[in-house]
Amino acid sequence: MEEYKIIMEIFETNGKCGLRYHETGKIIIPPIYDSIEGWNIEDIEGNDDNIIRYSRDFADEFDELCLVCSNSKWGYVDVEAKEVIPPKYSDARQFSEGLASVKIAEKWGFIDKTDTLVIPPQYDDALWFENGLAMVEIADKHGVINKSGNLVIPAIYDVIDPLFDGTFFVKKKDEYGNILDRQAKALYDSAAKCTKRFRFNTLTQEQRVSALFVPPCIYRVQKNGKFGYLFGREEKTIPLIYDEANAFFYCDVPRASTSHRAFGFENELACIRRDGKYGCINSEGEEVIKPIYDEAISFNCEYGLAQVCVNGKSGFIDM
Repeated sequence: MEEYKIIMEIFETNGKCGLRYHETGKIIIPPIYDSIEGWNIEDIEGNDDNIIRYSRDFADEFDELCLVCSNSKWGYVDVEAKEVIPPKYSDARQFSEGLASVKIAEKWGFIDKTDTLVIPPQYDDALWFENGLAMVEIADKHGVINKSGNLVIPAIYDVIDPLFDGTFFVKKKDEYGNILDRQAKALYDSAAKCTKRFRFNTLTQEQRVSALFVPPCIYRVQKNGKFGYLFGREEKTIPLIYDEANAFFYCDVPRASTSHRAFGFENELACIRRDGKYGCINSEGEEVIKPIYDEAISFNCEYGLAQVCVNGKSGFIDM
């Protein structure tokens, strides 16, 4: 991803926040608010804690309005400092695709840029719209609505994650998960979130601060007895060709593949079984250990070794 321009920054005067151009110091929003949020934030090392820099270039997903807070109420201003919607909501999120979720009397609904209530407050929580859909929470259960406020995926799930292609991973407690399309149709026989780890220090600055960023996950999917993998927020899959597929785990051994380095996946490995033999793949789907072994492989990542068994004999191979 190209490096983006830093063009504006929050500043603080007498306990109030404003927004100004970084290069010229020209004030965009005067320091009259308790807090300002919007677009994209970058903490600049070595700067005063009160200085937070903004980029509009990286935030194409969001409409160009800034969230401001005054007396514990939230509203919206534009880059000309005009209060498009005065601070009056107990909580609010950024506009996306023309709508923003706002909290009214302990429930969340959606408004448009004219401050018209488009979807009445009825949710315990509501996120932003992306590709015409938004995730919501009702009575501790999660679902997905469209811009008409209709539930396209019912709010019956304990876990729901958005994936790169507009589909969703869903799971009920004590049941197998699955991947649902925009019509709530199950795409696999089952699915499981098989890695939750990522290393924050490997993320780019844009990923750390992006409001759209979802900590990366790999999902193991199964259909007709075959297993493969999906990468949650990336347009990448490992095909359904394995008879057994285990969770990826982090193994800190240097590897040549770097395409997932920004997401902390470059050293993720998984033991798989194909045609009755065990091997190991990396997050590229490359068989770093060919499936030629009789038993599942155990790893000693500290020394870069894998224990394998063939013809009743056990030994170690270099990973």
